[in-house]
Amino acid sequence: FSNTPITEIEMATPCDSIREGTFSNCPNLTKITIGEGLKYIGYNAFSNSPVKEANLPSTLRDISSNAFRGSSYCPFINDIQPENHIRYIGKVAYLCVDKNQEEYTIKDGTVTLADNLFENWLGNATTFHIPASVEQIGNRAFAYTQIKALPEMPGLKRIGGEAFYGCKNLKKLTIPETVEYIGGGAFYGC
Repeated sequence: FSNTPITEIEMATPCDSIREGTFSNCPNLTKITIGEGLKYIGYNAFSNSPVKEANLPSTLRDISSNAFRGSSYCPFINDIQPENHIRYIGKVAYLCVDKNQEEYTIKDGTVTLADNLFENWLGNATTFHIPASVEQIGNRAFAYTQIKALPEMPGLKRIGGEAFYGCKNLKKLTIPETVEYIGGGAFYGC
């Protein structure tokens, strides 16, 4: 469907994933309605498509980087009310909106910390409260932040590539036995 004049998507019973670039570059796409069951939205899935309204399911567990290519292309992201300075889509902590906090708390029930969530936040935040429900830390989620310690996350399964790249203050981390994957350069420069 990429590069088509489609204006609206309605999937009452969706597949479990929308893959990379599926609805990218659709200049007239303004509304998305997807029923319960969708778990993953891939890289650039809706990039360069001006989605103004999105009804996404609570079953959503992972959103790849640039899936919505920033709020300038997908205005609906600006309509999501932040909770403790973070915008959530489904069970994904998707976008942090305030770089000036001293600490951040991810809400209970969150499963994924999105790619680039806190990347390049050179502010004062050294403490990040992450609930036990988190299973995945996205690529570059904390790259170049001032994080000092990684809290215990007993259900963590995946640490994305360069997740903590350049985190010079990171002095303590415990990787639980549940971790199945650690991406390349995850702790480079720590």
